[in-house]
Amino acid sequence: MDETIERIKMVMEYYSIDKTMFCDKVGIHTVTLEHIFKGQQKQLLFVLKRIIKSCTIINPDWLVLGKGKMLRT
Repeated sequence: MDETIERIKMVMEYYSIDKTMFCDKVGIHTVTLEHIFKGQQKQLLFVLKRIIKSCTIINPDWLVLGKGKMLRT
């Protein structure tokens, strides 16, 4: 879980955007992201799906499983 959160933060860093801009980009509420960052897993799958859908350059295997490189080849 903590590693997944760190990967989400790395995606935000890659795009050089703050939490609010990131939430706007992926289509989630900032409260949802804050809950995930605090360790509440309820909507983690939903958020991961949104990131994969809206950040198409990000490798889904890396984001979800930590396998491979961050960017798709």
